[in-house]
Amino acid sequence: MALDLSRLAMLEARLAGLLPAGLAVACTDPGDEVPRDEVFDTELAAMARAVPRRRREFLAGRKAARRAMAGLGLRPAPVMMAPDRVPVWPEGLIGSISHCDDACAAIVGRAKACRSVAVDLEPDLALPAELEPVVCLPQEQAWLASLPKDARGRAARLIFSVKECAYKLQYPVTKEILDFTDLRVEVDVDTARFVAQFRRDLPEFGDGQPLTGQFGVEGGTLFCVMCLM
Repeated sequence: MALDLSRLAMLEARLAGLLPAGLAVACTDPGDEVPRDEVFDTELAAMARAVPRRRREFLAGRKAARRAMAGLGLRPAPVMMAPDRVPVWPEGLIGSISHCDDACAAIVGRAKACRSVAVDLEPDLALPAELEPVVCLPQEQAWLASLPKDARGRAARLIFSVKECAYKLQYPVTKEILDFTDLRVEVDVDTARFVAQFRRDLPEFGDGQPLTGQFGVEGGTLFCVMCLM
C-alpha cells in the first residue's frame, strides 16, 4: 500500500529535522509514475532494460533528488548511475538516495556542507530471524536478547538499517566494500541515536573509529540518517 501525501510529508519533515544547514531532503512514492517531462533522456536510457519496478524506483529517486536540489535553489540536473550502481551527483554536490516498498527519500547538499551524507529507509518490521546471525555480531545479538521478545525483530532490523546507512556514508570516501561484520553498532533508544564503529582499518578510517547518526520511525517507515562532516 502506497504512502499517502500527508505521510510522505511527515516523513520528509522528520528527515529534514535531522539535517545540518546546506542539506535538503525530499520524499516521493516509488509506486507513482514519474511524468516524462520530469525525467532526463540519459536517465531513461540507463533504465532501458530494467524491469518496471526497478525503473519506477530509480525514477522516483531521481524525482526526489531534483526536489531536494530545488530546495537548495538549484536547477534540476540528471543523476546518473556509476558502474558500481551508486548515484553520480552533479559537480559540487553530494547526496544519498534510499527507498523501500512505499517510500523514497533523497538528501542532497553542497559538497562544502559535509563530506558525505547517507539515508536508509526500511519497513518498520521484524528482520527475518534467519538473517539475524548474518547481520549481527555476537555483542549485538546479546543486546537483542536483552529486549522484550516482541521488540527483538524490529531492533534487529534497526541494526541492519544502521549498517546499510554507515556503508553508504563511508563508500564515497573509501570505495571499500564492507561486510556486516565490519561494523559494530550500539543503539541509544532513549535519544534515537546510534554509533557504528569500524572493526578494521580502511582508507581514512581506522579500526575502532566511530560514525554517528540518528534514527526514527514515521508512518511505518524506519529511517536512519548520517552525515560525515
